[in-house]
This record gives sequence, structure tokens and C-alpha cells, in this order.
Amino acid sequence: MSSSNAKAASGDEEAVSSVVNAFQQAWSSHDLDAREALFAPDADFVNVLGHRWKGRQVIQLNFAFLAGKAPADSAGVTLPKEAHGIFKTAAINFKQIDVRFLRPDVAVVHVESTLVGDTRTSNSRRSLLVMILTKEGGRWQIAVVQNTDINR
Repeated sequence: MSSSNAKAASGDEEAVSSVVNAFQQAWSSHDLDAREALFAPDADFVNVLGHRWKGRQVIQLNFAFLAGKAPADSAGVTLPKEAHGIFKTAAINFKQIDVRFLRPDVAVVHVESTLVGDTRTSNSRRSLLVMILTKEGGRWQIAVVQNTDINR
């Protein structure tokens, strides 16, 4: 389901949803390069613990740390050492994706998700991601993500 306040170009809702679905695919397949390519160079990501990662490369480094693909002592990681590799087998599933256009080149997306494979628990984790995507040069990119746990 989606609702629009601003008029988007034909195909933009599908394009935005495609980027969001590509994020899910890249996360679940642990394809760090594919996930990195979805973000704007100056993107912001706020994780469920409230850590803010500024910039595509910092976001990539912290995701690599969580997947156990970056050394535990990597400079620039804002996470506690015990979080190293906690998502090395994790997969994320998006249940509901709602797209709303704020302007023809700015979309806000609310995503209900479930994460399985957190090495610290056998329970799945539910969260709500809020994403802001912007259209630059005809291409949609993730500019902002806020991830919030639901009843963790």
C-alpha cells in the first residue's frame, strides 16, 4: 500500500520499491558491495542502538563489522566489540513497504521487517525502518535510514 502527497513520475514508485528490495537482497546475501551501492555518498544510517553512521563508507564499514567481514579492531566502527559478526548468518525479510512521495525527487518509505540469524538469540527480531530516498541524475538512492526495534 502506498500513498502520495506529491506527484511522482511514472515508474518512480516501482523504482523506489526496487531499491528497498535490493537492500533486503543485499543484506540477506551478505553482498556488502551491492548494499553500499544503494546509498548516497553522504547518507546517514541510525541503527537500533542509536549509533549514527555518516557517509556511505562508514555505513559500509559498520555493516562489514556486524557481518564479521571487517576486523574486530577496525578504526571507525562505532559498535561495541562484542557485536562483531553477530549478523554473519542473518537474513532480513520485508513484510510491508509503504512509499510516499514528499516531492517528485524525495520519497519516504516505511518498512516492517523481520531479522533472523542474530547470533545472540534464536528469536527473530522485528523492526521498523524509515528510509528517505532521493533521486539524483535519474537514479534513486538511500539518503537516510532510521532502524527501530519493535518489542525487542
